Amino acid sequence: NAIGRTAVAVLRNGWGILLLIIVWQAWVTAMNFNAIVMPRPLGVLQDLIGFPEVYWKNAVYTIGAAVIGLVLGMALGTGLAILAWLSDVLEGMLTPLTVLFSSVPVVTIIPIVARLLGYDFSTVLAIVVIICFFPAFVFTTSGLKALPAGAELISERTS
Repeated sequence: NAIGRTAVAVLRNGWGILLLIIVWQAWVTAMNFNAIVMPRPLGVLQDLIGFPEVYWKNAVYTIGAAVIGLVLGMALGTGLAILAWLSDVLEGMLTPLTVLFSSVPVVTIIPIVARLLGYDFSTVLAIVVIICFFPAFVFTTSGLKALPAGAELISERTS
């Protein structure tokens, strides 16, 4: 009975995903694609069940890189935005550089970073830091510039 309720809940909440997977399986089978080019969902499920350790290892690696890169990128972006807010000289130096680098697509930076750091975890981490840095810098800068007048008086008195 519990299995039946679970199946009904999955169908009720996940019918769109289930339909997508069924259409994907039918399309790949009808077009007779090579499994290397376009895997079949049932083949992916068999691989997940047959070799879960491979997926867990890669999931831990990916999640670790994402979390560490997010923390470092946010800390760097927030820290530099605060320094730029406190110093007109740093603001004049950092803001144009940030705008310049944020206009360059990250995809074009990846080969350069990989060539400099090597093809390992440090490259993945550097790319995640770069991706997380720009929003942190921009949003922190915007937030600090939008402080109410009373907050600015308080910050002037403490410095």
